[in-house]
Amino acid sequence: MGVTTLVRGGGCRECERLSEENRVLREENRVLKERLDLLESSVVRAGWYKPSVKPVEEKKKPGRKEGHVGAGRRKPDYVDESVVVKLERCPGCGGTLEEPYSVRSRYVWDVPPPTTIKVTEYMIHRYWCPCCSRSVEAQPDTLPYFRLGMGVWGWAYVLNHQLNVSFDKIAWWMREVWNLPVTKGALTQGLDSLAEHLKPVYDGMIQDLRDNPYVNTDETGCRVNGVNQWTWVFHTPNQTVYWTDPSRGSQVPERILGEHYSGTVVSDDYVAYSPLKYTKQACWVHLIRKIRDYAEMKKAHPEQKRLHHRLQKTYHDLKEYLKKTPPPTERKHHYLRFERRLKRITKQKWETQEARKVAERIKRRLPEYLTCVIHPDIPPQNNSAEQALRPRVIHRKNSSTRNPKSAQTHDILNSLLTTKLQTTPNPLEATHQILTQITTKN
Repeated sequence: MGVTTLVRGGGCRECERLSEENRVLREENRVLKERLDLLESSVVRAGWYKPSVKPVEEKKKPGRKEGHVGAGRRKPDYVDESVVVKLERCPGCGGTLEEPYSVRSRYVWDVPPPTTIKVTEYMIHRYWCPCCSRSVEAQPDTLPYFRLGMGVWGWAYVLNHQLNVSFDKIAWWMREVWNLPVTKGALTQGLDSLAEHLKPVYDGMIQDLRDNPYVNTDETGCRVNGVNQWTWVFHTPNQTVYWTDPSRGSQVPERILGEHYSGTVVSDDYVAYSPLKYTKQACWVHLIRKIRDYAEMKKAHPEQKRLHHRLQKTYHDLKEYLKKTPPPTERKHHYLRFERRLKRITKQKWETQEARKVAERIKRRLPEYLTCVIHPDIPPQNNSAEQALRPRVIHRKNSSTRNPKSAQTHDILNSLLTTKLQTTPNPLEATHQILTQITTKN
């Protein structure tokens, strides 16, 4: 039998060694768990992403369900050309075929090759005005000082500002497909000239903004000649105005809307809107999105989920109420009712810092969340401004802005095209209507 060495205190050396080893292992286990929690929390909602490809057994069969009428391309109203397709021998065995026993029709929609370039010679008559003592002449319906017609500028306008195609690719398309010699510099100078001629229309749109009962506004970052700037959007049901400015402060909406704007500004919770002296409506969607992010955290406290549920329920009741058309006296009563619901949230003692942040955010702008209750036409969210900014974000990824003049060109042309598309869904028709304002003026 082995001999166990006792140590002072009643224990043995082996037990002491195992106890120390156990303590070290527990400490390492604790450190590893903390590192694992940190790594899991750094993954942004990895568990909430949907798989990009569904399993084979879950994929739906193409076409409509059984019992429903099928849908497809309708039979054309006219046919430009009929082509007879025959066979003399069987493609399988090579045997001789007799007369066909039936004929079936197959309709194919195709785009013909591009036509040749149209070159127009304008015989411009010049006159001498005895009253002015100078020569005068009529202006053709073209862009002054440019040898490319309005059709070319219309396509460049749509491709660059609607489809976000770069000038290099537009120039390549015109050279290779249309056989039209054109350079990137000519396209940029031409669109700059378009914007210069359309600037009075753009200035008139800014003036019209000030007559609207409300304006949705938002901003996003951009770079002009390598310097960080901001693209602002001012959106109404009738028009959209873009404005690029070095500042992200409150002076930008004040400059656009004017000091005496009597409508309502609908915005998110960005601090630049706080100093504005206009009537304001805070965005409920941004508020719900913030508490939802807290509620979906890896180790979210139950109170964060309860707060998320309460705000969602309040917003749902608010939207249902806005669908009605009650008289002004009843609106004041419901304003107080929604105000009490929000005040109960702000006065509650929340345990977590995240819930306290949301409660403080509501307390700071509580009247602004309920402006839509008194004014029925005011939307409770700022989604339309965010959607209006989306094309500029995509355009920013595909095209660079080299100087302030290019930034102003983007603002003017995008404002006019986006506004026209709100009433005319066809971009080509909308562009034609915009360019007509130039030719009419000239």
